[in-house]
Amino acid sequence: MCKIILVILISLLLQGCYSKEEIQSAEKIINASSEEVSSCLLLDTIQSHGNLSLDNARFQLKLIASQLGATHLVETKTLPYIFDENFIGVILKGQAFKCPLEQGPIKDNEKSKLTFSPDEYQYLLYSNFDDGFFFNRHLHRPPPPPHFFRGKRFHRRH
Repeated sequence: MCKIILVILISLLLQGCYSKEEIQSAEKIINASSEEVSSCLLLDTIQSHGNLSLDNARFQLKLIASQLGATHLVETKTLPYIFDENFIGVILKGQAFKCPLEQGPIKDNEKSKLTFSPDEYQYLLYSNFDDGFFFNRHLHRPPPPPHFFRGKRFHRRH
């Protein structure tokens, strides 16, 4: 529980590292469906970093899009991100578009926003593996053979 609280606090602190201008430019980016921006210029396919919530991932994606000079964002995919063995976050992928003033929607299309449920990815967490083989291989190594310690440096003096 303490790890989850710590991860949330760190995320909130990092969220506060944006300038006022960056936040305002990210808020100007409009979510749209691919049909709504079909006549606009595709600038790039972009991706957020691992985030605790979909809203944080969406903000980060809009911030990246605004830095590219985009006016619209089409969300294409959500991916799970494992913070630690007990907590799953989200990565959001999308496409940044630049539309002329007369083209594209003028406000967010709520239906175009993707959803994410971490419950679908619980099987990825460490607690669901019986032996921890995938995450802790180094803990399951056999001990070194007895002759390994027979050098002069490892002999006990009587």
